Amino acid sequence: MGLTPDQGDVLVTGATGGVGSIATALLKQLGFLVIASSGKVDQTEYLQSIGAAQVINRNVFFEVNKKPMLKELYAGAIDVAGGKTLSNVLKQVKAGGSVAICGLVESHNFDTTVMPFILRGINLLGVDSVEISLSEKQAVWNSLATLKNYDVFETINDEISLEQVPEQLAGMLAGKGKRHCIVALK
Repeated sequence: MGLTPDQGDVLVTGATGGVGSIATALLKQLGFLVIASSGKVDQTEYLQSIGAAQVINRNVFFEVNKKPMLKELYAGAIDVAGGKTLSNVLKQVKAGGSVAICGLVESHNFDTTVMPFILRGINLLGVDSVEISLSEKQAVWNSLATLKNYDVFETINDEISLEQVPEQLAGMLAGKGKRHCIVALK
């Protein structure tokens, strides 16, 4: 949607998870100042090491706020949570900004008004990771191949065995998941 680093900070919710960690690292490499939101405050150092300029507790987005709009804080956002988090994020996006929604770890529902859309002209972008065409996927991978700092992905990725998958999934469902997991099929 044409967002550039000079337009302001970008918020990433669920920043310690796989999608959030990769988004944080990629946005940093593209020159954005990333504000990472997480419920895992003990992971602040990790989030800063992969590119977060600031880490905020996800609880700031949990409270239901009846106001249709809040102070403009973010030029854009990547949201993996949905629910109340998404509702509150939308209210804080600057005029002309965009929010990419690519998850529902909090909820598949969200309650909002049309105010941020019609008064600030913000965009809500759904990310399709299932039905996207192979040629579009290839274009994205080619774009990612131009990045210079691949070392950060070693920090983000945790390799686990197939036998460890049930334990990893249980941790994720309990809200204890972190980073991006790659299952080694050896």
